[in-house]
Amino acid sequence: MKSIPKNQSGVVLFIALIFLVLLTIMAVTTLTISKGTSQITGNMQARSLTLQTATQVSDGAMSTNKLVDTPATVLLDGSTNQVAVDINDNSTTTPFVAYNTTGKAVIQASVVPPNCSAASKTLSNSLNLAIPRDLACANSALIHQDCFDVTFGFATTATDSVTSASSTVTQGAQVRAQPAPARNICHDPGTGALYF
Repeated sequence: MKSIPKNQSGVVLFIALIFLVLLTIMAVTTLTISKGTSQITGNMQARSLTLQTATQVSDGAMSTNKLVDTPATVLLDGSTNQVAVDINDNSTTTPFVAYNTTGKAVIQASVVPPNCSAASKTLSNSLNLAIPRDLACANSALIHQDCFDVTFGFATTATDSVTSASSTVTQGAQVRAQPAPARNICHDPGTGALYF
């Protein structure tokens, strides 16, 4: 049997320790990258969910006459412009906030009242009496009240209270409205002065 020279004893141990340190550094780096990727994916998912919620609430606001008739209370609860969104698809919502499976508040959505960008008198020869709103305008004209074509925009914001992800959807629309609903949208909230 060959004997190991004294000046080489422990070299293998030293090399093994270097490889062990390198493997540990690689494992820690991999774990850090994996954790960062998971956080990025989670944030993207939360952002996507808030965008879907904002779009859903915005579409709901557009599908009702409340946006024109009572712009301060567009959404479901009748007192504020906030709404619950059932993100679990289990048909249970609580006003103002959506809840996840653990009961923790997740997404809150709100609608900013519409902002008038233009209003012009409707000409009587442009009315289509087969459309109920145009018929109401024609009847208003009989008592010397003009209808208005009102162009407005509004924004819907949804915020995830867990991740603080937030999305805003801005939409615009044009409606034909009688004087009172047109004034609901086209006035200066501070002074009450009409824009038309």
